Amino acid sequence: MIIKVLVTITVCAASVMVGSLVFSGSPDEQAVKPVEAKYVARAVNQSLTPANLFDVTAQRLKIDIGHATDRGQFGTTTNHVHLMTAPTSNGKTCFLNDSSVGTAASCMSGTDLFADHAVVYLVQSSGSPSVKGIDYLVVSGVASDDVDAVQIIYSSGKTHTVQLNALHSFVYRAPVAWVRDGDLPTKLVALTQGDQLASFPLNQ
Repeated sequence: MIIKVLVTITVCAASVMVGSLVFSGSPDEQAVKPVEAKYVARAVNQSLTPANLFDVTAQRLKIDIGHATDRGQFGTTTNHVHLMTAPTSNGKTCFLNDSSVGTAASCMSGTDLFADHAVVYLVQSSGSPSVKGIDYLVVSGVASDDVDAVQIIYSSGKTHTVQLNALHSFVYRAPVAWVRDGDLPTKLVALTQGDQLASFPLNQ
């Protein structure tokens, strides 16, 4: 399976993993619910406000915000995620996650984010480097029209199916207790009518 991630940027104190699922042939314990909320990003120092923190990411990636597509807002007003996709001025297309732990993005070459990919996703976590100290672990993504749901598979074998919103995106927050016990999300599976379309390991 080929991974095609050309640009990745994170402006936050949290860790982030970025990837994409490539076509292979033809409240805490569930998906975070959509809400009406303006994005908020946590600044890494006092000189950055939530607004210009997002602006830093957009400027570095040359994102054309005027042509951005909203992919939904999830969570609560104090702990939420705003997803979007947007073109850049240098011929790429980006998936952005602007949340209470920071701003992150994954950019692919070309104008079609799904020309070669079923799902583009981000894995973000915050807390100490030790698993015992993680206080936030979220998988977010946007999927092509061929995908109608995704499944998160844990190291223990537990699974959780996450439905996409009307804008074909999703946010899933792993239960902190599971994560601190060492039971981590290990695989993301793209589903179409209940069948597996593609999968990729979610190694932290």
